[in-house]
Amino acid sequence: IKDGNSVSFNYKFTNEGLEDLLIRKIVPGCECLSFETPKYVIRPGESSFIRVTMNAQGREGVQNKYVTVISNSPSNPSINLWMRLNVAY
Repeated sequence: IKDGNSVSFNYKFTNEGLEDLLIRKIVPGCECLSFETPKYVIRPGESSFIRVTMNAQGREGVQNKYVTVISNSPSNPSINLWMRLNVAY
């Protein structure tokens, strides 16, 4: 993308467990990132998404950014959603 623009990524996920999946916290790894999610409680079998937007203002070159999602999942209570993009002037 070009410097000064923004780009968004959608990360879709499904609760394959037998109990509600609770998203307890979402922490951007950079102040250049913002996020939105329509649901913080995902019932068994339901799907949802997290939309992450990066503002590329003042950044140049390859950018590796992540958002940490903390949930009540017993197998993966904390996961990082990574994105990689190239910012050009």
